[in-house]
Amino acid sequence: MCPGNKMIIYTLLLSHIPFTIATPFQSFYPHYAQTLTNLSENVCSETLALVEGVNYSPDSAPPQADRLDYCYGHENCMLANLPAAYLANYQAASVIMGLTPTVLASLGPSVAETSLLSAHRPLLSFLISLGAPAVYPARVFEFTDPYSVLRHKEHLLRLPLWGTRSAIICSVLEYVFALAAATMIISTSVQLGAKTILVWNCTNPAMPLVWTFLSAAIHIGAALSHKIALNSSDNKVGGSETSARKGTLRRISGLLRSEFRICALRKQLHARELEDPPRMAVLLNCFSGLGGVWHVVFGTVIFSGLTFISIIDFMNYVFWRYILAAGICRLILMVELTGLRAVQRKCEQQANGGNDLAITSEVK
Repeated sequence: MCPGNKMIIYTLLLSHIPFTIATPFQSFYPHYAQTLTNLSENVCSETLALVEGVNYSPDSAPPQADRLDYCYGHENCMLANLPAAYLANYQAASVIMGLTPTVLASLGPSVAETSLLSAHRPLLSFLISLGAPAVYPARVFEFTDPYSVLRHKEHLLRLPLWGTRSAIICSVLEYVFALAAATMIISTSVQLGAKTILVWNCTNPAMPLVWTFLSAAIHIGAALSHKIALNSSDNKVGGSETSARKGTLRRISGLLRSEFRICALRKQLHARELEDPPRMAVLLNCFSGLGGVWHVVFGTVIFSGLTFISIIDFMNYVFWRYILAAGICRLILMVELTGLRAVQRKCEQQANGGNDLAITSEVK
């Protein structure tokens, strides 16, 4: 089975998981909340009773298909009694929301960028993948070497000379802001699902949250691909024997020091150019690239299918939070990639300096 079919089947299975994060029609965004609450609890009270299960006991609860019909019946009752101006507002909001995943993808990290960072700071890379809810799509079915990110200049920043204290403060602030961004994204996605109705899956309020975590899953797959490729390269040069001699506590201590140290202060890179990556690493990398494209499409299907949210509510309570969180994570990623690029230049200068010294001694 090809990766595209697997992604489609996986997405369809997720869309039918009976999540219980919130009961539909219990709360709405504030702009039209009073009108919607009145319609739900008074005008359409009979269909609401069916949705909430008032007219049947737990032992005689209807199957999921019937509960879905009850949910759609209540939604249709509310939409039929809404003013035309409200319906037009919801339709306009669905257009804007459908464009949101594409806009966020332009701010989101690529799988190559998070893979490169995960080789040095995996925890921070994971928080960034959660805080930036959309994946920057890569070219499908092409292996992207994470090391090639260091050759590009679009992330170039002028970083100050870091002292020990300032580097510690910078690292702490990165975790604080990355965690705050991830928390903002998760809470916003939960509220979005709880206060709206998904027109193609009425009883499932968790689809925005599912879309959020799918982004992290795609980045984890790409990071695993990079890890497999690096381990294969280490085995070819005999690096695995050296690492096997190290004690467990020493390796754990080294991982912790690497995690909490900013990339600009490193003496060497934990990544290298991959000349002949193993097949599994190539497949995971290509699958992650395809997953990034499908993630944007899946997000468009979800966001454009949400109703009972106006343009004002979406801009005030959803859009700016997604943009702010993605922007924060983008800035953190730029700082770390710029630090890695500085380390790369330093290593290249040292290597070139050693070669020049050897040539000079031979001439003498």
